[in-house]
Amino acid sequence: MKTTMAACSRPTTTMMGAASRVAAAVLAVIVLGITTVPTRAGCNPADRINAQCYADLQTATAAALAANQPLWLPAGTYTLQQELVIDYSPLAATGFQIISDGAVIDGTAIGQQAMSVECSGGTPDNPKGCFYFHIQGTLFVNANTSAAAVRFGLNDFSDAHNSGRSII
Repeated sequence: MKTTMAACSRPTTTMMGAASRVAAAVLAVIVLGITTVPTRAGCNPADRINAQCYADLQTATAAALAANQPLWLPAGTYTLQQELVIDYSPLAATGFQIISDGAVIDGTAIGQQAMSVECSGGTPDNPKGCFYFHIQGTLFVNANTSAAAVRFGLNDFSDAHNSGRSII
């Protein structure tokens, strides 16, 4: 008896089939309101939020605060269209960290201070206790203003920042 090999049927993907799956995915996004983080290589490793994966620095900061993850600024220039406000009051007890690999925050086009770090929710008589704001690495902040480029804390002293540090 002579043995023969059975033909294995393999599914084939057609352009029409691929197009229909893409159309279904787009429809699911539109109808269900599903949003995703950009899928570029290296976006949002498990232990930090990559600022390069977001449309602007304010959106990346909001994502990092919501995820309780450090904000990572890989080397490059991040141009601001408005003042970057980092209000880490939701993480006042546990803190917030920025990791910079030689990044530049460029606020020269907005003509005012470029960045503000605050912890809202207190009053001058009863300040909010905020802990552990850390900046790790080298971060440059450029601004076109006669005032300070970066403000740390609210002007009325209603946010008491404790244990802040910069690690180089």
